Amino acid sequence: MKIRVCFFASIRELVGESEIYLELDNGSDTEELQATLKQNLGGERWNILQNNLYKMSINQSLIESTQKLNDGDEVAFLPRMTGG
Repeated sequence: MKIRVCFFASIRELVGESEIYLELDNGSDTEELQATLKQNLGGERWNILQNNLYKMSINQSLIESTQKLNDGDEVAFLPRMTGG
């Protein structure tokens, strides 16, 4: 299945891309997506992202836990917001 992955703001700068497309096995979930991204992005860039500095959304709905993915889904990585 094909997934569109979007990166926003500081995450986009870190990754160096605003979006990429990935082929994943049918039945994959967000944990498998993250493992694939770690492999594709390289450990250093991904390790910075792993410090819980982002939120994920699927098809523009924020998620809080592992979710199954479907062909054509859009997964976005958004920086956590800070208030002041």
